[in-house]
Amino acid sequence: VYPNQNAHTFEQVAAIKLKHTALALDKGVNIMLLDLDVGFLQDPLILFEGFLEYDNIQVRTQMDIGWGMDRKQGMTWTTFPRANFGLFLVKGTDISAKLFHRAW
Repeated sequence: VYPNQNAHTFEQVAAIKLKHTALALDKGVNIMLLDLDVGFLQDPLILFEGFLEYDNIQVRTQMDIGWGMDRKQGMTWTTFPRANFGLFLVKGTDISAKLFHRAW
């Protein structure tokens, strides 16, 4: 159950996604999560290249472009990369489980 019943539905779904991902990671399960509204413009298998082979890669996410104010540039509007968790791969390790528990 989501702790804040008055939160927007989007926030509730995001929090539940974090909670259940953390619980699965505790069991050592590798996870690929894909929201239903994600589409691909090229072969999605490139997401897996190097992911399982390298121990130092724990999480791989889809990247989006954010839009906001840049205080370092005199409060001008700018774009910046940010993670989008509508698509992600996570290895079932202690480190990644702690990350998702902390986010929850």
